[in-house]
Amino acid sequence: MNNQNYGDKFGRLIADDEIVIEFDWPCPEAQTAIWEVYLELQQTSYGVEIWEAEGMKSPHLHIKNIRGLDKLSDEVRTLYRRFFIEKYVHPDYLPFVDMNLCHKHRIAEENKPHWKYGTIKERQYRCLGFNSLEDHLVRKAEIYLQKEKSKPKNPAQNFDNESIIKVAIDNGILVSKNGMALCPLHADTVPSLSFNDEKGLFYCFGCQAGGNVARFKELLKEVNNGT
Repeated sequence: MNNQNYGDKFGRLIADDEIVIEFDWPCPEAQTAIWEVYLELQQTSYGVEIWEAEGMKSPHLHIKNIRGLDKLSDEVRTLYRRFFIEKYVHPDYLPFVDMNLCHKHRIAEENKPHWKYGTIKERQYRCLGFNSLEDHLVRKAEIYLQKEKSKPKNPAQNFDNESIIKVAIDNGILVSKNGMALCPLHADTVPSLSFNDEKGLFYCFGCQAGGNVARFKELLKEVNNGT
C-alpha cells in the first residue's frame, strides 16, 4: 500500500501546528467533557472546533493553526500538547483522553467515511480565535525534557520488555486502546486502571495502586488467591 492509499484509507496525520483532544469510549460523559473544554478555551480566545461522527462515542476537539507549534522539536511539541491537555481537561476526564494524539498520529479524515466504521466525521461547532503558543507551557516542556534526559534509569523500568498490557489481558482484563481498564484490585465501575506499556508501569486512579510488572503480577496473584 502506497502512502497516498494509506492516507485515503486510514485518515490524515495530525498537523504539526494542531492539537486534537479526543475522549475515548468508555468515557461516561464524553459530551459534557468536550463541551467543558470547548467553553473554557473559547473564554481564553482560542479558536476551537468540535468534530463528531454519527454513532461514534469519541468526539474530537481541534485547535488548529497554533502559531509557533510547528517550529518546536517533535519532543517538545509532544510534551506541549500533553501539558496543554492537562491544563484544560478536568482531572476526572483525563484518563479517557487519547494521549496518543500528542504524537505523530493519524485521525479520521474530516467529511469522509471513517475507514473502520463508515461514519462521516462532521464539524458540529466552531468558534474563531487567536491561537498562539503559551510560553509557560513551552518552558515547562523544555525543563521537563532536560530533567528526563539527565535522570538515571528508572529502577521500575521494565528491563525484560514484558508487556504489562499483555499481562493484564492474559489475566482476563479488558484494556481499551487508550490503555485504561476496570481495576480488578477494587470494586471499580468506571475504568480507573491505566497502563504505560513503554515503561512497564501501571497506576489506578481509584485505589492508588501502582508499580511495575512484577508488582502488578504480585497484586493479581493476591486477588486470584483471595488474599
